[in-house]
Amino acid sequence: AGTDGNTAGEPTDSGSVASPLDTGTSRLLMSVPTSAGKTLLAQLIICAHVAQDAGDVCYVTPLRSLGREMRQSLRSRLAYLGRRLGADLPDGFGTLDVDDQDADSDERPRVEVMTPERLMNALRQTPDAVLSRFSLFIIDEAHMIAQRGGRGLLLEGLLTVLDASDARLV
Repeated sequence: AGTDGNTAGEPTDSGSVASPLDTGTSRLLMSVPTSAGKTLLAQLIICAHVAQDAGDVCYVTPLRSLGREMRQSLRSRLAYLGRRLGADLPDGFGTLDVDDQDADSDERPRVEVMTPERLMNALRQTPDAVLSRFSLFIIDEAHMIAQRGGRGLLLEGLLTVLDASDARLV
């Protein structure tokens, strides 16, 4: 046993590891090397969240091209769960993806993929609607907060607003 009474390898309360798939984990920062599977882990977190009917998910990515890649990967996983992906539109939420095979369904999309600018714009227009709809926000490439200029400041402001909400933040 160590000096705190725990045996080696057992986390202490202050050093415990949160599970990213546990909907009870409200704040989580993951820092892993490039090509270590962050995108796959994000997809698993999203699927676990919507499979448990824990609410809608907003995945925030710095580039629209990365967003398109995520949408392409997520589409089949969400279809397997019977959930919908939002359309790739510059404005507005709740529009169905045009590539969705079940376009006759009235169910609104459960997952939206967008840039920080699009989310911040939505928060400026209807903050209560956005914060009440999404119960999980996943911020990809959060290290970009260190960028000088507009993007870093935008991301810092976005994280500040989201941190003050009750939503999960990964």
